[in-house]
Amino acid sequence: MYVQTLSNIFLNFYSIFIFDKILLKIVIKSQRKEEKKQKMNILDHFCSIHEEQNNQIKFFCLNEEMPEEIKSRLLCNYCLEDANKHKLILVSIDRLYNNNRIVSQWPPTYQDISQNILLPDFLTKIKISYIEDYYENLKKEICESLEQQKKQDMMAISQMLDYEGIINKYNQISGFSQIQNIISQNNNSPSILEQQLNELIKQKYQDIDKNQQVIDDIFQNIAVMQEQELKLIQDDIMQKVRSLQIIQKSSQVNQIGNMVSSTFKESANIKIKTSANKISIIPNKLLCGQVYSMKPIKQDKIYQFIVEFDKKPQNYICIGFEEEAHKNRHLGNQGRNSFIVGQVNSSFCSQLLKGSKNLQDLVTEQFVKQLIIEVKLCENKFYISDFPNRTSINSMNETQYQFKPNTDYYFTIQINNQDTQIQILSSKIIPQFSLE
Repeated sequence: MYVQTLSNIFLNFYSIFIFDKILLKIVIKSQRKEEKKQKMNILDHFCSIHEEQNNQIKFFCLNEEMPEEIKSRLLCNYCLEDANKHKLILVSIDRLYNNNRIVSQWPPTYQDISQNILLPDFLTKIKISYIEDYYENLKKEICESLEQQKKQDMMAISQMLDYEGIINKYNQISGFSQIQNIISQNNNSPSILEQQLNELIKQKYQDIDKNQQVIDDIFQNIAVMQEQELKLIQDDIMQKVRSLQIIQKSSQVNQIGNMVSSTFKESANIKIKTSANKISIIPNKLLCGQVYSMKPIKQDKIYQFIVEFDKKPQNYICIGFEEEAHKNRHLGNQGRNSFIVGQVNSSFCSQLLKGSKNLQDLVTEQFVKQLIIEVKLCENKFYISDFPNRTSINSMNETQYQFKPNTDYYFTIQINNQDTQIQILSSKIIPQFSLE
């Protein structure tokens, strides 16, 4: 009896001990949960507007003036749907902890940063591989002496593409680190965060001059030569060392075969010689004659021709494109599908596209040694310019003439009462117009 009583007492004490231990674990777990809740970041709070959907805050808005229907700068995904008609300057919460990109329109400046050279899509236009390719191609065509200049430009472009440095400067004026600190220090009060964000954003709009100055300081010394300007330089160099054209494939330089005499008037008196992919047209002092290409040009390709004169024409020369049925008669239905060298006539490709002086006036007033012609029949485009300077560009007037579809056209030159010799230096297909 006594032993049983002691046993019961022991069991009661043990039960109480076990219960207390379990209760202690529950209390400790509850305290830890409460502590964790107290330490919860403001970003873990649910949206106060769409609370019933349990949407966490994902974004904050940087606009100076908030739309009336947007009640908070702290936004969830539902808030974005409600505000999709407004042009909001938004930053995701993740952006604050991953400072490796630029937010469009932030911080306030006088120009949209997304349209500025700060963004990576602009920098890709001047990437090193473009400079590398340009100089490598030019070096093959010209000479090894360009190698030193290439290295200097490569070094300069490498310095310009210091995107990490640009990001660091941007982060200095964005204020995102300050916003991050504000969020970290306001764990439980969205209203306080809202107030502090408002103050910081207002300050950034007041600092617009300072922000712009930082941007100007970064890029004030950057000047990138455009591809078209580089092409002009290349053309000029190639003109001075034209003998290097022998490295080009004949299929690239000569797309029309030879030139042949037409049966028009005294055309039989024109001599035609071909050497090193150049076609020489040598007239006697004749009344009138013309030659045309052995091969027609394709309707859907862009052709480029470069012609050279040994002296200024005494009378006039017509250069253009004649259809199959008319290649043995006077070039161009009264000139509308050709250009005239040596006279000024509004019927001959006289529409000035670029430049301060019409090309007809230019070639009449002075000796223009070379001309460049580009044409695409199916698009009814015919351009001609002085070469290599391209100071004046004329185009065919589409209201005067339309190239006919499904019709063969031939590159044609008509010579009138003179002995000026003409060389066709190249006739090739190019990927895009350089004279547009």
